[in-house]
Amino acid sequence: MNINLGKVEGTHHFFPVHVFYNMTDAGGIVYHANYLRICEEARVSMCIMMKLGPGDVNGEFVVRSAHLDYMKPAKYGDDLVIETWYENARRTSAEAVQIIRRGEDIIAKVRLVVVFVSLDGTFTPTPIPESYKVRDQ
Repeated sequence: MNINLGKVEGTHHFFPVHVFYNMTDAGGIVYHANYLRICEEARVSMCIMMKLGPGDVNGEFVVRSAHLDYMKPAKYGDDLVIETWYENARRTSAEAVQIIRRGEDIIAKVRLVVVFVSLDGTFTPTPIPESYKVRDQ
């Protein structure tokens, strides 16, 4: 059995999600916090597929801030696709941009600021290693 981690096209990743009942509220609408959960699954799947880190580096990305814009409700039974890419890379941080779609409809937009921090116990920002930088495939 294969696990579907989505597909990569250039520097963008596309991750399929089926909306199950446990992701919704009593009205069958996706609960607002679950958008962050499915977007994080998409972002991690992108890292796995594009072989981004961690290798032998002693650091990891942490989310500094998250901004979500909800356009339309996702509902029980919907098939969604989360498109993810990184932009505005700096020395120790970058922005992950995610668009959630149902067909051609944009359901929500997510923008995360992620900071690369040391895992030596100080959790201080540290330069992003070359192995983590997204390149056109």
